Amino acid sequence: MTLAPFLLALLGPQNAVPPPTCVLDNGPSDNRIDVVILGDGYTKKDQRAFDKLAEDVPDILAREEPLKEYASYFNFHKVNLISAEEGVDGFGRTYDTALDARTMDTTEGHVTVDIERVREIVQGVERADDLALVYVPKGILGVHYPGITVIGARDPSVTFTGWAGSFASLASESSISSSLRGQGEFKPAPNIADVNDPKSVPWAHWLDAGVRGVGVYQGADGHLKGRFKPTAGKCLLDNDENFCVVCREAFILEIYRRVDPIDGCVPEAFGRGSDALEAAEPMEFQVTVMQPESHLLEVRWWLLPEDDVSPRAAPGEGEPRATGPLPPIQAKPFKESKKGKKGVHKLKVDPRKLEPGRYWLVVRAEDTTKLRKEKFPWVLRDDEGLLQSERAWLIEVAGDS
Repeated sequence: MTLAPFLLALLGPQNAVPPPTCVLDNGPSDNRIDVVILGDGYTKKDQRAFDKLAEDVPDILAREEPLKEYASYFNFHKVNLISAEEGVDGFGRTYDTALDARTMDTTEGHVTVDIERVREIVQGVERADDLALVYVPKGILGVHYPGITVIGARDPSVTFTGWAGSFASLASESSISSSLRGQGEFKPAPNIADVNDPKSVPWAHWLDAGVRGVGVYQGADGHLKGRFKPTAGKCLLDNDENFCVVCREAFILEIYRRVDPIDGCVPEAFGRGSDALEAAEPMEFQVTVMQPESHLLEVRWWLLPEDDVSPRAAPGEGEPRATGPLPPIQAKPFKESKKGKKGVHKLKVDPRKLEPGRYWLVVRAEDTTKLRKEKFPWVLRDDEGLLQSERAWLIEVAGDS
């Protein structure tokens, strides 16, 4: 990875940003979620402490589900910013730090940093996503912005609550007022509502399924009244130990907005300018799917006449995949499987057993989120079709000459 030259020029020689270093590499960045770890207030002599913190971050996040189950979907990188001084601006004092950390004008004294500067640094990291965790060792509490979490000290609870907001757009389920919550207009989130109608709340599908402990409970987002949440204090965002099922679902859906369940295929699927594959001898096709920690994605194959199905075009290199529910295929799958060594599933097609003509070979991968010993899937509703993906090849079988 390299740092964009314009960024070095922008920041100037005294604040030149060193190149990023990989902390954890789980695969190609074009189908992983790349997170940049930064620190503010770490002087030259403190860089070993920052290195140790950065190395611990992936394990810290993987303590909680569903981040543990999907830990292999993330890559982490660190940028060793060197501050001239340790400290956080505020209470009449200023410090020379890389990201200008300051104490906010809140009762609790939340810490924040120069967010635009953070965005500039993250954008300068080649192939990185718009995500950053910023640790301020001399700060307290923290604050989150879209894609960016600022954490005072290295408190895991602040990391989790901030990451829930910046990554999954979740809100606090606590009714305890904070100077960062309970103010202004209502902002929709997957886990809070401003109405108590069970049919209107974002988690209505969990109520319809009769999931134990899920209801409509008053008191959330720093309000004692007028804000509603899915559980009665059974969520990490309400000072419990784990995320509730609604928050867990929101995390998984956001992960799959950024990661395709299909990680690759051989040969390249249609949609990249290739014509039909002329099949004269047996051919092998393979698809590699993502691998969560403890469950497997389901893979199904269909071999159908050309006119019987209209597959979705494969994304071109560097292009986002198309989303939306895949149309059902009424025919029975040619083959289906879950187990695949290192996520690789293979299928051989023998054209000698087929009538002359053109066929679509379609493969679909789906994360059902059905884990062992769990009564309900972790995702009950996937309106965008994020948990499914498809690839296809057009095969032409010639007649006898």
